[in-house]
Amino acid sequence: METIGIDRDGITQISLDALLKIHADGEKLKEVRIYSTSPIETVCEFEFEGNKVYEASGFSIGYGGEGPHGLWIAIRTFCPNEMSPNFWKTQISQLEQGYWRWTPDKGFVTI
Repeated sequence: METIGIDRDGITQISLDALLKIHADGEKLKEVRIYSTSPIETVCEFEFEGNKVYEASGFSIGYGGEGPHGLWIAIRTFCPNEMSPNFWKTQISQLEQGYWRWTPDKGFVTI
């Protein structure tokens, strides 16, 4: 895999800005892997075609705050038809801490 970027500061807007640039560059999202041991200890790996990966630390799951909303925005940016336009109708705020994978065809599944 080729790493095309990493952020380690845990700030949602920094992760979003980086992914918006990747989207503008034309990358196609294959999947998102979420590794979460707590709301503040979450890393999301966005994998794109060609096995390119961006590692984002500014997102989270399991509640309705800024981090989960940021993850929702990021996924919808790449796959607007595969994620509900209403955050509260997605699973993101309900996911328990653990290891998850999101793909356009299957949604969230545990890994």
